Amino acid sequence: MLNVAMKYVQIDRNGNYRYRRGIPLRCRPYLEGKREFLKVIGTTEADAVSAYESVHRHFEEKLTAAKQYLEIRQGEDKADDNRVSYLKTVEDLRAFNTDSFSLSEGKKETWAEREEEARDAVADDLLSNYPAGIGAGRQYDDIPAQKMALIKSLYSGLDPATLAIADAFQFYLQNKAKPDPDARYRQEVRFKRHLKLLEECFGPNKAVASLNRQDARRVRDRLLDKNVTAQKKVTSATVDRYLCDIKAVFAYAALEHDIPYTNPFKALDLPKQATGDADLRDPLPDEVMQAVEADLAERQDQILLQLYTILKFTGARLGEITGLLVGETHLEATIPYIEIKRRPGRSLKNVWSQRNIPLTGSAVAAVRARLEAVQKDEYLFAKFARKNGGTLASARLMKAIRKQTKDKKHVAHSLRHNFRDSIRANHIPFELGKALEGRRYSSGEEARYGGGFTIEALYEAISKVNGEA
Repeated sequence: MLNVAMKYVQIDRNGNYRYRRGIPLRCRPYLEGKREFLKVIGTTEADAVSAYESVHRHFEEKLTAAKQYLEIRQGEDKADDNRVSYLKTVEDLRAFNTDSFSLSEGKKETWAEREEEARDAVADDLLSNYPAGIGAGRQYDDIPAQKMALIKSLYSGLDPATLAIADAFQFYLQNKAKPDPDARYRQEVRFKRHLKLLEECFGPNKAVASLNRQDARRVRDRLLDKNVTAQKKVTSATVDRYLCDIKAVFAYAALEHDIPYTNPFKALDLPKQATGDADLRDPLPDEVMQAVEADLAERQDQILLQLYTILKFTGARLGEITGLLVGETHLEATIPYIEIKRRPGRSLKNVWSQRNIPLTGSAVAAVRARLEAVQKDEYLFAKFARKNGGTLASARLMKAIRKQTKDKKHVAHSLRHNFRDSIRANHIPFELGKALEGRRYSSGEEARYGGGFTIEALYEAISKVNGEA
């Protein structure tokens, strides 16, 4: 009999316990069109009970994120009719500018030829569709706000200082959208979350030009409020990233629309972090690494051991390895290596991440084993190359690591810390070590001169780091 606390769990015909949960129709477009969440969580009830909480939480978070994104879209569709869009007014004005008008006796003349008269004529024509009040101060009460904004712009010109924060975000996402679909989706969700926060503070019609230092502090304090982001307290580093996003939106709008805007978010004070980023992770101790490797080696599916081995002996980031194409592995070369490069559908952390990493013995063996396993697949790790595949790979590695250590500073990314420690221990030159890791080693001109290190120099260095050829 199933444990009643395990909602959405059923036993399939093979006796496996599986989590099965339908996805509402309206949420499916935001979850790759999936009809349901489906995952085997154990072969015994004890295994299922142990795995249930984390699996349920994972799918609950995905569904919540989809619903939140849907609410944002629905909120846009049901926007107040009285909200005036600066961008829509600009679009309407441009449409008039490309047309021709009959100003007198049926003669057609272009807007450019007689712009001032054309503007007045078009505005008068638009007003003629609405009845005016009686008397000298006649009012047009029934004109929609957006139409009235257009008429005023035709008569007196468009004032860039009226561009609202909602227009600024729309303009930014239209012109600064990420080329990769997955990255663009994440970008939209993130920036629309920022916009929602700003609208909660000021409403959607707050003009960018009117933002002041008090407004900036209000946004900062709201971000630091533990009730704002997913009902949990955010770090100063996270708030700083959010504020950088917001600053980028307003700066871009001000630049492109000639808005008189002075950045009120500059140098806002934030609480100091109790610990720095370097203190959040530690290298894996030797005994933990040995235990993890022994556990992975005993498994029937060797994909995690192969992934772990390549990470350990290349010092690469997890996403750099899970995103590798078969064609980016070169075991036939005089010095075997893998290519980490940017391409459509694959982004890198920064420009310095693009590099060739030589492979020593253990990494060569792991890559060769993967090539034999994937056969006709395009990706070296096809299971982890799809959308959110990196998250899946990280979760599976973390589960293996957690079996051996409960220290929260011991994570999959710790392998890069181990690699860095080995670089130091073997006295690898600073710039050469940074080149192996795909890190910027300087912000000065020396970082931009020369052709980089040869594959031979990189191989000599990584051989010392790994203690093998």
